Amino acid sequence: MFSHNAVIDDVLGRYASDLGAQYDAYRNHVLRAANYHVLLTGKPLDTDVALAWAVHDLGVWTAGTVDYIAPSAALARELAPQFGIADASRAIALVEGHHALLPFADPELEAFRKADLTDFSRGLVRNGLSRDQIATVSAEFPNAGFHRYLARELTKYAVSHPLRPFPMVRLR
Repeated sequence: MFSHNAVIDDVLGRYASDLGAQYDAYRNHVLRAANYHVLLTGKPLDTDVALAWAVHDLGVWTAGTVDYIAPSAALARELAPQFGIADASRAIALVEGHHALLPFADPELEAFRKADLTDFSRGLVRNGLSRDQIATVSAEFPNAGFHRYLARELTKYAVSHPLRPFPMVRLR
């Protein structure tokens, strides 16, 4: 398990003021999910994957909306060159697909999707991870109100957008 990643730490530091009081909640979500990703793939994060984890939900705060996939993908595109990523297409694909309902054939995309779902479901959907693995990661990176914040924001959005209450969810 890792508690620091240079790319994740750098990106989250840049956007600490946007995250405000939710900084710890988002950082812990990112680190929980990224650790689940490593457990699922059995390999350390590549730079573009770390960037995708750092920005995957960041548009909630930078764009001020739960319709955040496009703003988060734009952050991946914008920041990629600063981390030596010449082609941001994989980072963007990870961000754009992380709430897909259908599985991906690409193992990296699928691990990203599964890792995020495992964290979003608070371990109810384990995706092949053991209860002990999830408990260990969750103990290291407490929730810090992440799910409560999302529930509040999603509820507000759903009430004002009843025809499209969950804009971040995609089939693929």
